[in-house]
Amino acid sequence: MFEFEKILIVSPNGKGHMSLKSLLNENGVTGSMTSCFSCSKARQEILSVDFNLIIIDAPLNDENGIDLAKSITRDSISTVLLLVEERYVGDIASRVYKDGVLVLGKPLNSPLLFQSLVLCNSINIKLRGIATENKKLRKKLEEIKLVNRAKFLIIEHLKLDEQKAHRYLEKRAMDQRKSKGDIAKEILKTYQQ
Repeated sequence: MFEFEKILIVSPNGKGHMSLKSLLNENGVTGSMTSCFSCSKARQEILSVDFNLIIIDAPLNDENGIDLAKSITRDSISTVLLLVEERYVGDIASRVYKDGVLVLGKPLNSPLLFQSLVLCNSINIKLRGIATENKKLRKKLEEIKLVNRAKFLIIEHLKLDEQKAHRYLEKRAMDQRKSKGDIAKEILKTYQQ
């Protein structure tokens, strides 16, 4: 039911991991589940794997888990669900909501976990879409920068005005059936030696 390809469960012990895995399976979550028993190990895992969902069962043996949750949402597009004792939910949620961390009270109940997973899934899909769009825009911006640098070299070396330099680039791209970015790279190689 849920589109979580890779899940990281950060829990202070194996029992916590097994109960969370069982609850996730009961709620229709499938995907590759990895477990860590400390914040430091979780940080190492996050560097090498792009997780869709990270569940932190706080507190952990080496940290309380709050800083880990905040740093994950700041540095990645992973959705983070922080599990804390019920009596601390309000206080901790007020400290992490601006970072995009979802907080749930323990002990967990299945209906509340299900609703939270629906939210996490929706957020994850939206974040991944935004990240894809962001990547396309960055690529386009890089191409624009290349084209502009190439145009200035054409202006300088071929003594054309900006409009003619632009037309020169476009025509060469059409004639060679290449992108303007590829032509710009060729021009940069030619004139920057």
